[in-house]
Amino acid sequence: MLAVGGQLQALVSTQTGSGAVCLGSRGRCLAEAEPLLPAGWTVQAIDLRRGCLTYSVGGQAQPPVCMT
Repeated sequence: MLAVGGQLQALVSTQTGSGAVCLGSRGRCLAEAEPLLPAGWTVQAIDLRRGCLTYSVGGQAQPPVCMT
């Protein structure tokens, strides 16, 4: 979890690759050409203090994913 130029980002690894995800549809960051998350996934929140990412799939909230 990090903030780059005021934009919250989380570093993730998925079946399609590794990189940064940001708030919004498919977690796509402005500088990223291809989204890392599947269609229907949305990054809802990135909590730097707790190290957690909150997302939804098809509009259904999922449990937060936190660094351990």
